[in-house]
Amino acid sequence: YENALKVKVEKEKQEDFKSSSIGFDCGTHYNMEKQAQEVYTISKYKEFHEELIGKMYCDYVSHKVNGANFEYQISEDFMMEGKKKRLYFKVWLNEDDNEVQCNCRMLEFRGILCRHTIYVFLRHNIDLIAEKYIMRRWRKDVKRCHTRIEINYESYSLTPEAQRCHKMQKAFDEIKELANDSDNKCMIVMTWMDNVKEELSK
Repeated sequence: YENALKVKVEKEKQEDFKSSSIGFDCGTHYNMEKQAQEVYTISKYKEFHEELIGKMYCDYVSHKVNGANFEYQISEDFMMEGKKKRLYFKVWLNEDDNEVQCNCRMLEFRGILCRHTIYVFLRHNIDLIAEKYIMRRWRKDVKRCHTRIEINYESYSLTPEAQRCHKMQKAFDEIKELANDSDNKCMIVMTWMDNVKEELSK
């Protein structure tokens, strides 16, 4: 187990180094691609780049307006078995807070904006990705949890970060055991954790 974890940690460190030190030329002039290149890991940036390029296959069909709320119908052309097919997607945009949603659900499933929402954003001259749409788990400046686990190889377990992680994990385990026998206790812990998470995120 420790050998497997060591390999995992070392690979993660190599990927972190590559993400922070290896640059790519942006394929477009859009500011959102430059932003994605700066914040995303290499693999996630490549996924986003594919979606940004993929917007060339999208086209405007129609839209409805209700105040600041827009409902777009966007078409997308793609090839299937050598024949061109066309699908239609709905994108909802609130122009006041740039809240967006697409019925392809890519943001929910893969954690990045889809080509249909990118198309609508650019149509509204929105050229940067709002922070709420940059998932923390895809950022290259985030330390992954498994790299902080206390393990017994070399001197890794002696690092201050590993010691803090071990101390918190022990306390969390004790709280979990105390609260695990009733829904009411569980709710108390979850409410407390939500409050702590909100406070720490500030």
